[in-house]
Amino acid sequence: MPHVDQFDGLGDPMVHIRLFSDVLKSMGLAQAEKLSLFGRTLLGIAAAWYAKLEDSMKQSWKEPAEAFITQYSYNAQIEVITQDLEVTRQERKESFVEFITRRRAKAAMMTNMPSEKDQIRMVVRNLYGKILQKMIVLPFFSFKYLHQMGVQILDVMKQRIILDEQEPVRKTFVCDSNATRSSSTTTKPSEINIVTTSTKITNPLAETNPQLHKSTRPCS
Repeated sequence: MPHVDQFDGLGDPMVHIRLFSDVLKSMGLAQAEKLSLFGRTLLGIAAAWYAKLEDSMKQSWKEPAEAFITQYSYNAQIEVITQDLEVTRQERKESFVEFITRRRAKAAMMTNMPSEKDQIRMVVRNLYGKILQKMIVLPFFSFKYLHQMGVQILDVMKQRIILDEQEPVRKTFVCDSNATRSSSTTTKPSEINIVTTSTKITNPLAETNPQLHKSTRPCS
């Protein structure tokens, strides 16, 4: 079978039908063969839709082709512009790879796609959290390098080679409960505690002479 770009439900259905028909035009295939080959050019949700299409709709090429165009005509009615890519941001719980995949699918629907340099700038600026902090200062000259670097940064974060700056640093102070004992005595791990400091407010009269607090009789 000649190569035909596969359709995953996101592109223009009319373009896919035309490309498929042009490639198979000179092969002189029967209707059944053409319908069978068309199903192999679909992916994901589009392939599932075609598999569920009733057999009565597959008696000729015209009917399933029209049903296919109607099913995905919505894709052709929405034109993605540069502003749409500008506001496409990574979600809080979305991984770097998932964000790149979602954004790439949206960019594929554009007729006038921005330059690679502009798209790299938009991708980096719309990253979220720690990965934005790491990648915003790096120079990227291609999408391939950007993708590779993003995956590597995520990998070292998972291995905790790069720590999260938001994670508080826990400092422990060692208190030897055996300080008054002989210096030869070894402190056991169970005797090491975390010291909590607090400010003690002292009564200024507590250390004064007790005789000052005795009641005195007035002079007669």
